[in-house]
Amino acid sequence: MSDPNPTETTASDSPGLWQRPVFRGAINGLVFTIMLCVIQVLGFFRPERPLDDESIAANILAGVVFGFAMYILELWRRTRRTNAADAARQTVERKLREQDPEDGDGRR
Repeated sequence: MSDPNPTETTASDSPGLWQRPVFRGAINGLVFTIMLCVIQVLGFFRPERPLDDESIAANILAGVVFGFAMYILELWRRTRRTNAADAARQTVERKLREQDPEDGDGRR
């Protein structure tokens, strides 16, 4: 019979590549940069303009800023989720400790 609470971690327990904040930020920044270049060349919001060194550099800088912002947002979300899970676990543990151990089935 398998242990319902395994103590050792397996390869499937490690986060996937997409779940890592650095990777997500980098991919989001890259996609944003490509999107800005395509919008500029196709002229969705302004007249069409060819890509030159200056506009490519500006688009890359905007992608880096956007990717960094997405990295920070993902770190914040992950920390918030972890803190909420810890608080919920601690609340349950505290309530279990407060229960009378002599209570028949543990319910009130």
